[in-house]
Amino acid sequence: MRPYNIAVSALESFYSTEIGDWPGMIELFQEQLERTQAYREALRRELYESLHDPEFSWKSALWNEDFHVEEFDTEKDARSFVEKNVLPLVERALTKPRT
Repeated sequence: MRPYNIAVSALESFYSTEIGDWPGMIELFQEQLERTQAYREALRRELYESLHDPEFSWKSALWNEDFHVEEFDTEKDARSFVEKNVLPLVERALTKPRT
């Protein structure tokens, strides 16, 4: 199973209850995405690949002994969180006009 380190690290940094649970953290995540093209492209690639990888568990990645974003009841719910909350931020950063 591939670890998808960039994607998991991003969620750990910006969504974790221990680190990222304060107003403004998502905006900081979006700013980081907008600033660094290589990061946003790698993150987008890993998010899509992980969501299509049946061996990778977002349920386990989002809640384990080292990392707490949210405890989901099912793998489907965990993947839905990534698809509906994280992926749109990355897509917006990729399509935002650059000045």
